Amino acid sequence: MPEIEVRTLPPEFLPKEEKKKNFFWIIIVAVIILVGGGGVGAYFYLVSKNAPVTPPPAASLPVAPPPAPLVPEPAPEPILPPEPLPPPPTPQVLQAAPDSDGDGLTDDEEVIYKTNPQNPDTDTDNFIDGNEVFKLYSPIAGGVAQLADSGLVNFFTNDKQNYSILYLISFGLDLVDATNTTKIAFTVGTGERFVVTAISNDESISPLNYYLNAHPEVPITSISAFSSRGGFGGVRSPDGLETILSVNGKLYSFVYEVGGNITKRFAATYNMMINSFRVTNK
Repeated sequence: MPEIEVRTLPPEFLPKEEKKKNFFWIIIVAVIILVGGGGVGAYFYLVSKNAPVTPPPAASLPVAPPPAPLVPEPAPEPILPPEPLPPPPTPQVLQAAPDSDGDGLTDDEEVIYKTNPQNPDTDTDNFIDGNEVFKLYSPIAGGVAQLADSGLVNFFTNDKQNYSILYLISFGLDLVDATNTTKIAFTVGTGERFVVTAISNDESISPLNYYLNAHPEVPITSISAFSSRGGFGGVRSPDGLETILSVNGKLYSFVYEVGGNITKRFAATYNMMINSFRVTNK
């Protein structure tokens, strides 16, 4: 068996023990530095992450002025429904005054005409008392004696309004319009009045239209035609208390105001006065 030659490395090639030891400590120090540096870095990282973030100061923006206060617009006026029209006045319904003998003159009129309230024909001329007064005859003289001559009545003449009319001597006279005498009232002591009014009629309005204009609540069918003993035509109200005649371009209104009475105690006298109406100075 051949002999194995053992060769030995030169000493410069052999590792030195001291060099090995130095290399080991270098590694240990490097590890410590790495670990320590990483820990310090981690600490600062955590501190910086948990630190409160201070926002940058806000930019100074111009402050807008406060808006002007709103002024409410005035509320519109409320539109109210039209007020209902008042109901037309109820026509005055008067009771019939007592007429004991049924001759057309009430018991009150029998006294002022000096007739007998128990005898319908006081002067026994075969004409009942009420008809004689209506036709302007005397109810106490008989025959064709005129009422104007009986001493029971007076004539009133209105020269400015061109008419004359009879009225009982017991009646008072009131010049309601003393300047032009367009309105005359004949008064009774018991509260009644007979009012005569002269109305200019330049537009030639008929008595019917004049009455309807003055009393629009009255239906036309309830107004009656009227003709006086003097030959003047016109109309009469439904209650018989107003009569309008058309005479020579004028209108004449005759109103019987009953005052506080509930009966027409002088209805025959009212008709007598209208029938006695005459025009003067034509």
